[in-house]
Amino acid sequence: MTDRGVIFVATQRYRYVEEAFLAAASAKHHAPGLPVTLFTDRPDNSLCGAGCFDTVEKIESAQGGDARANAQINRITGLTRTPYERTLYLDTDARVVEGDIPGLFDLLDDCDVAMVEDELETSKARRTSGRRMFNCGVILYDRARSPAWLKAWETLTLRNLALARETPTPFIPELTAVTDDATRQWLLEVDKIALLGVLPPDRPQTVSRVATLDGCWNYRKPVARSGVNIHHPHDRVGSLAEDIGKVACAWAADGRENEAATLRDYLAAL
Repeated sequence: MTDRGVIFVATQRYRYVEEAFLAAASAKHHAPGLPVTLFTDRPDNSLCGAGCFDTVEKIESAQGGDARANAQINRITGLTRTPYERTLYLDTDARVVEGDIPGLFDLLDDCDVAMVEDELETSKARRTSGRRMFNCGVILYDRARSPAWLKAWETLTLRNLALARETPTPFIPELTAVTDDATRQWLLEVDKIALLGVLPPDRPQTVSRVATLDGCWNYRKPVARSGVNIHHPHDRVGSLAEDIGKVACAWAADGRENEAATLRDYLAAL
């Protein structure tokens, strides 16, 4: 099923490679036959070859902005370079909990891209902007039918990041109801606002056919309830090192001792 796969983008900090490793381990646990690609500017990290990523592609991190701004551009770079015809992109802090991940790709028979809409309760950007919007942490998309919306998203991201540095903060069509200057500046630096200008869930779609996924595919609350397929909380609790250690123990129990030893060596070197 090389026409379908999962991608992660982890740049600027080794911590994000660790997060991506754990996210990929969760995906492989529930869909072992599904290939996983990591885009990173840190391919020297030993976790890149520790058994979860089928392919590791080096990318150069964006420069010129702060870490948050650079990460937004890096994500779009990875999305654009996907090796799969049908791709599931996951943020590095997402975890696959259950569900038919391979079957999810069949939704692309009837759409170009699919995402979960942000809930009012868990989205500060939605509450302060007064607009419905998609969350960017889980994106299912068809590569051949996505260049237009990805390019438009990149263009609006760069526009918004530049406008956020202006004083007073300019108005944009996506934020006409936001009168407070500081709030508008903060929203301009949120990646979902740029995406809102391209794929608004509350307006007719002109660039691509978009489907709204059920919230179980990008569950944002702190604790995953029954029926959640992908858990993507705002602030994940726990230690990355401890979680990597748990993967090492599970692999050793499954007879993957060499790979488990690689993880133990990684942890010992921290």
